[in-house]
Amino acid sequence: MPNSLRAFFAAVLVSMIGIASLPVHAAELVVIAVTGSTDIAPGARLDDGKAIELSDGVSLTMLSQSGAIIKLKGPHSGPPVASSSATAGSDTNWSNTLTGVNRLVGKSPKTSNVMGASRQVEGAEFNDPSDGIWLMAVESSGHRCVRAAGAEMWRFNTDTALKIDLRSDNARLRGLEWAEGQPRLALPNQFIEDGTLIVMKFGKNPRRFNLHVLPEHIEVEGWGRILRWMLEQQCDRQAQILVDALHEDVISAE
Repeated sequence: MPNSLRAFFAAVLVSMIGIASLPVHAAELVVIAVTGSTDIAPGARLDDGKAIELSDGVSLTMLSQSGAIIKLKGPHSGPPVASSSATAGSDTNWSNTLTGVNRLVGKSPKTSNVMGASRQVEGAEFNDPSDGIWLMAVESSGHRCVRAAGAEMWRFNTDTALKIDLRSDNARLRGLEWAEGQPRLALPNQFIEDGTLIVMKFGKNPRRFNLHVLPEHIEVEGWGRILRWMLEQQCDRQAQILVDALHEDVISAE
């Protein structure tokens, strides 16, 4: 082999070795729930390749850029996950996810108590623990995330029977009966449309809901990706219930 050709291949080999030795960019995690005494608080951003210390009794639930849910219990010393490949993946709208997590962290205890109460009151009636995450609460206006099939409205106070009116750009319904003692009521199919604004009236109390329907491709990607989608849609109440359920092992993170 001519010396010039030998030199060329040697240079290519050196270049390849140099590329292979470059550090792999680790993925970022955001802490969504914490149990126990630790300096790591909900909303903290962690590098999945940087070591952390957790004492016995401390547990973290984290959301990765790829949408994976990662749970870690102390005692622990080392990186949050075994390798960055566990969290490598899509970085789509990660900044929006971080903004959403920060919104949850800043929620008042009163709001959190209402969310916890809703899950506790309804929990015994669920065929599946995840059902409560999808209830469209009507106690206040705001963004609501639902599945395309079987969307249900939910109310905390069931002491009286209600007759409610519903309207959107494409549908109207008057006098829908909500029986006394009944916390849940099916949302009529004609109102289950992504991006629609639903106005509800019962008595003199109007409610306005921005409805977001879960896309099928996100539903199959797991709870972490669903959580990111909820945060992007500003369905904070439901996102917090989901975080609690994941952290408390009410539903599996898998």
